Amino acid sequence: MARKTDDFEANQAFLAELEAQRTGEAVPDPDSEESGDPSINEDLARLADMFEQARPELSDIPEAVDAAVLDRIQHRCREIQRRKKIARLFFQPKWAAAAAALLLVIGWYLVIQNTEPMKLATEKSSVAVPSAIVQDIDGNGAVDIVDAYLMAKAVNSGQKVPIQWDLNGDGIVDADDIRAVARTAVKLNGGNA
Repeated sequence: MARKTDDFEANQAFLAELEAQRTGEAVPDPDSEESGDPSINEDLARLADMFEQARPELSDIPEAVDAAVLDRIQHRCREIQRRKKIARLFFQPKWAAAAAALLLVIGWYLVIQNTEPMKLATEKSSVAVPSAIVQDIDGNGAVDIVDAYLMAKAVNSGQKVPIQWDLNGDGIVDADDIRAVARTAVKLNGGNA
């Protein structure tokens, strides 16, 4: 902390010295180059006089020029303000949060829609359906543990289930049929339909 204080004090002293030189209150340093050669000081004084003479008085500036400059400044300020308003309108965190929430809801809806059990006909078909296709409840092309879960969920909820899910042929879809789907799902070949 002492170093920051020392730096601050050194900067303050340097700035005070610069201000004194600017106002002409500085005491000339005998070791400096300025005091050695008077022609340099004369050149600097002439340059300062030239700048003073070239600077126009405020009364010398025509009102039309003053008004044109002021108008241009006001126009530029309005343009900057308009851009800031547009940026604030479109790039707010609350809009980003709302968009992210909407994407999450749409994604959740699509996932739910794709995991519903495949709807099969409720009456027995006269065409023989291979067992692996019947066991693929979610219709993703593979018999997996999700099929057993969806079948158990449908059976345990008491909703009407397709008769094709009766895999053991006893006339009812029950826990034995769910176990058959689960056994097929955990086979080493993955139970592909």
